[in-house]
Amino acid sequence: DSTGFGDYTESGQVIPVQLRAAKGLEKGAYVHAMYLNDHPPIAGGRELWGFPKKLATPRFAYETDVIVGTLDYGAVRVATATMG
Repeated sequence: DSTGFGDYTESGQVIPVQLRAAKGLEKGAYVHAMYLNDHPPIAGGRELWGFPKKLATPRFAYETDVIVGTLDYGAVRVATATMG
């Protein structure tokens, strides 16, 4: 539940990066993609803050003692993940 946007589900890809600079190695993160299931937070994140947000269907479910996460982009299953 995000302030001003209500309840929605989001999944993203963040890639760790590093830069060799004069001060040494600087570490950071590159936000490659963010998938959400609601239009207002997509518009806010993309148009106001410049995040690469797209409409998709991220889901979390509980199967006994395992959390199952799925991400569908249209009719295509993009990712499935589990965690005990």
